[in-house]
Amino acid sequence: EETVVKFPKDPEPFLMLGDLAFQDRRVTDADMLFQRATQLTNEYADNAKRKRDFEIRCHAGGAAVAEARKQWDAAQAHLKSWIELDPDNASAHQRMGIVLFQLNKSQEALEQFRDAKKLDQKAVQPELAMARLYDDAKKRDTAKKLIEAAIKEAPKDPAVLLAAAQWYLGQNDLERAKAIAEDALKLDAKSLEGKVVRGAIARVARDYAAAERFFYDAHVQSPGNFPASNSLALVLIE
Repeated sequence: EETVVKFPKDPEPFLMLGDLAFQDRRVTDADMLFQRATQLTNEYADNAKRKRDFEIRCHAGGAAVAEARKQWDAAQAHLKSWIELDPDNASAHQRMGIVLFQLNKSQEALEQFRDAKKLDQKAVQPELAMARLYDDAKKRDTAKKLIEAAIKEAPKDPAVLLAAAQWYLGQNDLERAKAIAEDALKLDAKSLEGKVVRGAIARVARDYAAAERFFYDAHVQSPGNFPASNSLALVLIE
């Protein structure tokens, strides 16, 4: 607030206030603040590097507002401008993938997720990202095909396998979930998430002895992990 008074032509405080408003889910407030930041950014000429940073943040904020309102065309326009300014930003490509999916442009969405993965190996496997979107849209058959495609594309990635196992657990396909989770643990026997997921599968299958073993190992490995300790307690009650 002091900066707004001392430097009324600087866009940054409006961007920061916009981010805070959006975090509090005050979307209209955020929208007005990002619009003011955009106006000031267009007029700003003191530092080219700062101006580019402001432009990126204005588009990121504008896209967030449009996404929250499900105004997908507006979100796409902001994300397109963001990517033009910063083509190596994996997050921008991921968000564009989600928006394009909502616009019924599934193949273009997949390409954006692939671009994100190329830029950041920690990004979600493209097929898995698409599967989650189809699952949210209640198109489970398509989601299943994409889950299997993700496994085929990344058979040695424990994170992909565990995500797939959790999906099958959610579909109550316990045999497939168990097989995939065990493959993940073969790749990383010390995986805390792997033990918790495998324990959850065993618990749903009413194999309480196996569930106890996996949750106990996870609890010993990470005593502060709530899912591990809570699940172990529930299994012991059973």
